[in-house]
Amino acid sequence: TNLLDITSQHFFTAAQNLNLDDEDKQSYLAPYINSSIPELNTFIKVLLDRNPDPSCLDDIANIFEKWMKDKNSQVRICSALIMEKTLDSYIKSMKIGGEAPSKFHQTGSMLGKVVPRCIDSNAKVRETCVNILKKILELACIYETLTIPEESAQWMKDLMAIREKIMVDDCDEIVVIAKQIANIIAMRLSNQQYVTFSKALL
Repeated sequence: TNLLDITSQHFFTAAQNLNLDDEDKQSYLAPYINSSIPELNTFIKVLLDRNPDPSCLDDIANIFEKWMKDKNSQVRICSALIMEKTLDSYIKSMKIGGEAPSKFHQTGSMLGKVVPRCIDSNAKVRETCVNILKKILELACIYETLTIPEESAQWMKDLMAIREKIMVDDCDEIVVIAKQIANIIAMRLSNQQYVTFSKALL
């Protein structure tokens, strides 16, 4: 993951220039940034395929955490999209049963870090981070029940409904959505995860 950290540093430092007033620089940089995202996703997938363990996912998530709260909205969008794809790759490569853990101990801390981004000032960040939140809860469910959660589950339907509304620009509506997200987390988070969730959120 050291190489991933270095690569991410270069990538996001370049992405920070996408909000500059210099349109020529933006038009030059944007195609390279966009074409680099799939390459970064592929690199992360290889790391997870080689070590499909919660600790590896935790290391990767920690690398992207600081970029997901960067003041530059383009950086937040890129990091959220990469984190969403990372969780996709992990779900496809993860080991369950046997010697695998029966709990996803990162649930509380990962949720605590992503929840503020679900009410981000940028609509695309909000939408992507609701997807991330959903995937974290899916992971926890898979580890604890050894089954993939049904799309018909009420909390899954509630999150999908939130995702449809999250692009709204009305601040009052976003506050309502935040309360709905809080209710879902309260129902899904185990007691032992509340402490880590609260610490990460604060």
